Amino acid sequence: MRQTRPGTDGTFAIPLPPGEYYLCALTELDPSSLSDASFLEQLAPSAIKITLRESEVFQQDLKIGE
Repeated sequence: MRQTRPGTDGTFAIPLPPGEYYLCALTELDPSSLSDASFLEQLAPSAIKITLRESEVFQQDLKIGE
């Protein structure tokens, strides 16, 4: 589980080891929700599933609703 805030240019960078991940963006988050399995299961269907390999760089553009 990783979370981050945008840089001054509006981009996010999260260094991750190789593995499978679910990527999602939230505009509001109660930090205690990050340890709630039922909350995370609700996010999974709308998340983007990614697989990172050794030394791979992944870029994903996301747009949060207007």
